[in-house]
Amino acid sequence: MKVYIGLIAGALLIGLSMSACSNDGRTEFKNLSKAPAADPSIDARALFVDKCMKCHGDTGKTHPLAEPYVIAGQPKELLIAKIEGYQALTFGGRLRGQMATSVQLLTPKEVNALADYISKL
Repeated sequence: MKVYIGLIAGALLIGLSMSACSNDGRTEFKNLSKAPAADPSIDARALFVDKCMKCHGDTGKTHPLAEPYVIAGQPKELLIAKIEGYQALTFGGRLRGQMATSVQLLTPKEVNALADYISKL
């Protein structure tokens, strides 16, 4: 009986930890504010090359690590919300840490410019 309780508790713990860490791309962002125009003095292409291209490819359509996260053409406001979520470690699944490292030091103006660039890919 103790063995069964242990197995059930273990399975429950694994299930809960997996659900807490996962993000299957279906996170809903509601009430997104209209983003301001991108600052033309920021080289958004250079930011993309430095921060994104290694995993997402030069068109933003590469599937990083076999994950189905094509970023090209997503709405700018959604991209801003996702990048800010990665910065705050409140968004993302198993790649949250990798993404946070990539975008952690971006300023709000750089996030805006980068999101604007990606949305137009």
